[in-house]
Amino acid sequence: MEKRTKTVCLIAAVFVLLGLAAFIAGLHILFPKAPPVSLPEDFESMTVIPYGSEDEKNVSREDAELLLDVLRRSKPTRRQSLNDTPAGEEYTTCILHTPEEEISYAKFYLYEKDGKMYMEIPYGGIYLVNDPEHRLLGRQIPGTDPEKGA
Repeated sequence: MEKRTKTVCLIAAVFVLLGLAAFIAGLHILFPKAPPVSLPEDFESMTVIPYGSEDEKNVSREDAELLLDVLRRSKPTRRQSLNDTPAGEEYTTCILHTPEEEISYAKFYLYEKDGKMYMEIPYGGIYLVNDPEHRLLGRQIPGTDPEKGA
């Protein structure tokens, strides 16, 4: 009888583990991570529009390249971008003007939520920006200086 109990427990444990693996696999299918960050390599200029403003501010080429380097290393999240602009967030609009004729610009948004900085590419994905304390972003983008309040 003891051998039969051990066998039943072993079979039950295998089924529990298989069920758990299927559940985790299902989560990855239902809530996939965003694709890797895709921002144009070649651009002519970059402008930003701080939240609540209509004034476009130019970002120097050097600062834009530094910023893009940080943004390209952002981590994909499982949150989806389903709107033209971030829903319910105070965001800074960033526009990369490209020399391509088909797509003359790339637009993305930066915002802070729960103490973390995110980049949202409309319909493309939401990314966690790896910039401790947002020091680089605050310096590079007018209107996002964390010491002055975004």
